[in-house]
Amino acid sequence: MAAAGGGGGMKLLWRPLAALAQAACSVTGGQRAASVRAEDLAERLRARKSERQQQQRAMLGGAAAPPLRLCHRLDKETTGAMVLARGAEAAARLRQLFQTRQVHKVYWAIAVGQPEPPEGLVDIPVVERAVRGGQAHFKRTLAPNYRLEGDREVKTRRARGAACAVTRYRVLAAASGCSLLELQPVTGVKHQLRVHLAYGLGCPVLGDHKYSHWRKLAPQKLPEAALTRLRLRQAQARHVPLHLHARCLALPRRPGAEPLQLRCPPPAFFLSTMRRLRLEPADPGA
Repeated sequence: MAAAGGGGGMKLLWRPLAALAQAACSVTGGQRAASVRAEDLAERLRARKSERQQQQRAMLGGAAAPPLRLCHRLDKETTGAMVLARGAEAAARLRQLFQTRQVHKVYWAIAVGQPEPPEGLVDIPVVERAVRGGQAHFKRTLAPNYRLEGDREVKTRRARGAACAVTRYRVLAAASGCSLLELQPVTGVKHQLRVHLAYGLGCPVLGDHKYSHWRKLAPQKLPEAALTRLRLRQAQARHVPLHLHARCLALPRRPGAEPLQLRCPPPAFFLSTMRRLRLEPADPGA
């Protein structure tokens, strides 16, 4: 069974489990938002809430919808599939699956630049550090537990507070100074994919204004070819959303049974960027 599509809907998969597609709003250069009165906006939100409640009742055979329980997290700007549970017991089992790395996760990302080599594994711990200066703030960064002595790699003590972080990656397509990547996080450290791409491979996620620089908080600088394809000026790059999408989750079931595959297609803005940058995966089944 598949998760709900990129529109943000919800589909009941089986009695204790539901899948939610987290969608993101995007603001692109050259587009202006229509003027909306606060009263109209509030009325729209009330109508949407009522519609969602009616959909939940319909899924549950007319019964009142119980609260869904969060089993894992996505960064607030990341789109894609999430799993929620209807009961405490199911939620505890699912959280254990995520904590023990039994859930296979596949992400898509559009990155600025192209990693070399085009396929590999990043195994570098991640730690949070304070960034000093005019714009003091906190960021996560790499904390290598080795040093190079000539051609020899020497293990060192892991930095205090650093978490083990491992990411597999491969390039699906490259054009216009950007690349479409498939990412498989082996671990689940906060901001792991963004940090590994930006600081480990030198290819930050498109729209990741936090990790495109270290010392400052500033809009991401995009290649001229990408700006041309996206019909943007560099001054408009601050409005480009994060292009990181949880494309697939595979949940283990009973021994001998195939994993439950939850797939979520990328949202409209992600697909539009792929078309404009001419990022077409060579493997149709990717």
